[in-house]
Amino acid sequence: MGANAPIAPTKRTGIHSELKREAARKALGHIKEGDVVALNSGTTNTVLAQEMSGFNLKFTVVTNNYAALSILMQNPAIRLIAVGGTVDPLERSTYGNVCEREFAAYRPDLAFLSINAVNYQDGYTDFRLDEIGVIQTLARNARRVVAVMDSSKLGQCSKRVVLLPEQVDLLLMDDHVSPEVREQYRSKGIEIQ
Repeated sequence: MGANAPIAPTKRTGIHSELKREAARKALGHIKEGDVVALNSGTTNTVLAQEMSGFNLKFTVVTNNYAALSILMQNPAIRLIAVGGTVDPLERSTYGNVCEREFAAYRPDLAFLSINAVNYQDGYTDFRLDEIGVIQTLARNARRVVAVMDSSKLGQCSKRVVLLPEQVDLLLMDDHVSPEVREQYRSKGIEIQ
């Protein structure tokens, strides 16, 4: 199964899929040999898993994203750690106290976070209320926190604040963000690449 392996469809998988793929490809340049990389649930991180599956580096992925796990299992160079918890069949992931406790035992080099919306007034917001504790745990424990999202989520606000701008080191997006908007966000503490 290569980088363009199919993802089992969900309602959100196909929305802005090429923009998600563009942002996900940028994430690959941040992974180094031997890294421990954390992925939370979300369709963007499932697309990122597709891109990682063709990667030739040896590194470890720890995740609650079972859709991503099923893709990454095809690459024997990637060591996989599945985080348990309560199963969310729609998100194809786990969540809850067990999930957060298991994630809290790791200090990943990188946490790639799939988050639903960002603007510089509210910061990072999401509608997946069960995922918020997972995102916050990863942001607290990772050496580097990288949000990965498509540009349709820029300037948007979802149901609940998840992270403040200063809790995320870098925001990776597709190239459909103008230099002026990038500068506006940079001046508010959100670095977009």
